[in-house]
Amino acid sequence: MGKFEIETDDLVYLPSDDSFLLAENLEIKEGQSVLEIGTGSGIVSMYASLLTDDVTATDINYNALELAEKNFKINNIDTIKLEFGDLFEPVKDQKFDVILFNTP
Repeated sequence: MGKFEIETDDLVYLPSDDSFLLAENLEIKEGQSVLEIGTGSGIVSMYASLLTDDVTATDINYNALELAEKNFKINNIDTIKLEFGDLFEPVKDQKFDVILFNTP
């Protein structure tokens, strides 16, 4: 899978081995809709975007959403939708084929 350039922030969970282990072992088919809860830096969503164009990422930490958006721009990714809110709250009326949640 692809390699990404990512920036980090002291106020956002730092991507670690667990983040990359999850990201590099995603089983997502093209066309499937994906939700990542607690996106943090956005790294898992970026890997998911290599497999499908329908990725939504949420976080309750506004700093995380700003950082994820910055990382998406650095890597020329414009297909991931970002939503602010707790867990499923920002997407409560939507359905997804795959739900990802890498808890800290």
